[in-house]
Amino acid sequence: EEMVRFTKLIAKTEGLFVEPTAAEPVAAVQRLVAKGIINPQDTVVAVLTGNGLRDTASVQFDFSTLPVVASVGDVALTSRRG
Repeated sequence: EEMVRFTKLIAKTEGLFVEPTAAEPVAAVQRLVAKGIINPQDTVVAVLTGNGLRDTASVQFDFSTLPVVASVGDVALTSRRG
């Protein structure tokens, strides 16, 4: 399903775990780029509103592949598991 695919893409590339319906704005942007309505160089804001913990059953995902992000004060530290 397209929304599950985008949910996984957002988790891998942005580190955000959203529910499948919340991934729709990213899917819509990709479709609009493919149709030439949005230029790939344009700046676009896609609002992702649903927490992935609401619907864990629909997304089977290996979370060990995601980077670990920890916040220390105002600084975000990212490291890869390995």
